[in-house]
Amino acid sequence: MLPDFVISETDCLHKIDPDAVLTREVWLIVHSEIKNVPSVRVVSDALRQIFVDRRVR
Repeated sequence: MLPDFVISETDCLHKIDPDAVLTREVWLIVHSEIKNVPSVRVVSDALRQIFVDRRVR
C-alpha cells in the first residue's frame, strides 16, 4: 500500500479500493522494572490513549 500522492505522480499505479481500511497491531514495550515509574506511566498512558482515540474514528 502506498500513499495517494505516490499514485498521482505515476501512470503505472492505480487505486484499487478507495474504501479499503488498513489495520495494524501496535505494541508498547516497557521494562518491568520501570513500568510503574510515574514519568514512564504518564507517557505510556498518553500513547495508549492516542491509539484508542484514533481507533474510534
